[in-house]
Amino acid sequence: GRAAGDRELEFAGAMWAFGDLMELGDTARADEMLAIELTIANELRQPDYLWAAHVHEGTRVLMEGRYDDAAEVADRALAYGQAAQSETSLQMYGVVQIEQARALGGLEPLEPVVAGMVEQYPLLPAWRAGLVYLYALQGRHDDLRPHLEILSANDFGDIPMDANWT
Repeated sequence: GRAAGDRELEFAGAMWAFGDLMELGDTARADEMLAIELTIANELRQPDYLWAAHVHEGTRVLMEGRYDDAAEVADRALAYGQAAQSETSLQMYGVVQIEQARALGGLEPLEPVVAGMVEQYPLLPAWRAGLVYLYALQGRHDDLRPHLEILSANDFGDIPMDANWT
């Protein structure tokens, strides 16, 4: 993208590289890609780019345990995502809420939200997995079992290997 002078392509490359580098545990290089994402997103001022860059920024802030800052970044990301009319923005916001509640306490109020996502997005097993995670964190094994049975059908073979797989 940089060689072609295409800022959108450069943004996409940095965005995908960020995810790959995070999976590899190379947070220093991931942070370099995040800086590129944020710079280009701010230049282009397109809500979908601003949303994606702020979701990644929120990931890093959460990993550092800066929960107050993470809440602010998540709110910004949600606003950009809603401006981009991205249904995924609310889902990513929910992921942040679960992580913050796990770290700081207060998981119980999230159950209806996550259960609602399971109902609203039945074809996205990630939300059912999130509900299992929520129940497991609370030691509610009887509540998680039926959901785990659905996920584990066909030896977990019905779970698509897409962006939500991990």
